[in-house]
Amino acid sequence: MNDSGSQAYDSVNKAWKSTTRVLLGEEMGEIREYKDWLQEYGRAPRHEKSSLSGKPVTLSLNEYGSNAKFIAFNEVDFQKRFAPLNINEIKDIDSIVEALQERFCYAGGLTLGNSRFVEGSSDIHNCTYILDSHNIVDSSYIACTYMARDSEMLFGCDAIGEATHSIRGLELWKSTRCFDVFEVRMSSDCYYSFNLESCQNCFFSFNLKAKNYSIGNLELGRDAYLKRKEALLEEIRDSLSKKKKVAGILDILLNAKDRSAEIKEEFAEVSRKAEYHKEFSDMSGIDKVFSGTSQLLLGKALGPIKAYEPWLSRHVLMPEFYKSAISGKQAVLTSYSKFGSFPRNRLVALEEAPLLSCLKLSQKECDSISISSAPEYIGKLAYSTGDADIQNARMVDCCMMGFSSNCYKCTVAPDVKNSGCSFWPRASESIFGCHSSHESKFVINGYFSSKISRAFEVDLCRDCSDIYFSHNCEAMQDAMFCFNAKNLKKAIGNVQYPIEEYKRFKSSLLEQISGELEKTKSLHFDIYSIGSAEA
Repeated sequence: MNDSGSQAYDSVNKAWKSTTRVLLGEEMGEIREYKDWLQEYGRAPRHEKSSLSGKPVTLSLNEYGSNAKFIAFNEVDFQKRFAPLNINEIKDIDSIVEALQERFCYAGGLTLGNSRFVEGSSDIHNCTYILDSHNIVDSSYIACTYMARDSEMLFGCDAIGEATHSIRGLELWKSTRCFDVFEVRMSSDCYYSFNLESCQNCFFSFNLKAKNYSIGNLELGRDAYLKRKEALLEEIRDSLSKKKKVAGILDILLNAKDRSAEIKEEFAEVSRKAEYHKEFSDMSGIDKVFSGTSQLLLGKALGPIKAYEPWLSRHVLMPEFYKSAISGKQAVLTSYSKFGSFPRNRLVALEEAPLLSCLKLSQKECDSISISSAPEYIGKLAYSTGDADIQNARMVDCCMMGFSSNCYKCTVAPDVKNSGCSFWPRASESIFGCHSSHESKFVINGYFSSKISRAFEVDLCRDCSDIYFSHNCEAMQDAMFCFNAKNLKKAIGNVQYPIEEYKRFKSSLLEQISGELEKTKSLHFDIYSIGSAEA
């Protein structure tokens, strides 16, 4: 994060001061002083040097090999022409990877669309005033943040949609003015809380819906709430001023006193009332679609999907499993956005969480709780789930799903049909082994891409079809082993070939890929390893 002087820093710093004034009642000084604290939640980008110029290159992910070559997006020459390969001499994947090694250069600092005033960031789409952030879309005034869409004034946040004026918020949706919260939806003015929906003015609250003026799940009158809130804000301001950080909700949870003995009766009642969903286990539907997708992409029907799970999940955040602290029933958890750091002994099943609003601090405890003493008190009610299930059907071991169907081991998948071993395949269909591939269909192992179809082993590609082993490509049709290219057809290594020659090479390559997959259930190359000398 640069010092003052750049327009990006000065504008974001001004927005930071404004946001601290709104959330904490006072401006808290320069944002650069809080960078380390903000990046505890926001995930710092990876930094490398350009193999072309030696200048810094910012990358949005850490999957690339240590010996890979990198280039800044503004250094890419999309008009550069390469000499064609002798296709008859290229016999297999290993030989083509060796032949094209000099052309494989991973691009960082991607700033796409109508984006301006972006520093230390990558994978930025239609954004303005962005610092040290990545995977940000249609947003402005963002710093130290990962994965945000349609948002503004965010600092140290992760997994955000349509949110504003928030500091260290995780999994925020349509919410505003939040400070150090997890999984908060359609809410405002919330602090140190987890799993709130349609709430306002909540502090140290868990698993509430449509509540107002709550501290420790205890609803107060407006004046009483504001008085206690001001005392808590003063403590936060004092810590930030002196230490440039303050304990977060995760710190408090990890040190929370075990008070489970006090709430045995409440736990028993929750377990009795919870309507546990019957686990769906029929894999035939998902196996059928995986088989059809592999047939379409590789010319060979593969399956069942479980046999290929280690390969498909190689670069994907997969769901994890735990036992409910209430019932001992198995439940599913996503590891992204710090959910994996939530103490396992405080996780409950999805069906149990809404019933836990019955757990409250007493009035005396509410009057006494502070940021520093919170671990002593909050253990009484700090239980929640790392899952969500909104109008889904035929889910097997999935987590954080909404309006989706026929999925296996997917996490954070809204509006998805037929998917397996994928993380955040938003608005997609027939997509497997994918991470952050949106509005796409018939894809196997696609990463950080959008509007792609019939794709295999691709990274950071947009508006492409029938594309294999390619990185940072746009508007490509029928392409293989292309890096940093646009508007090509029937291309291998960024060179266009006659249609019959391209088809002959593609047929031979797909036969090799499908044969290796069928035999070993994996491939020795992927899009992140082909550009590394270690491959």
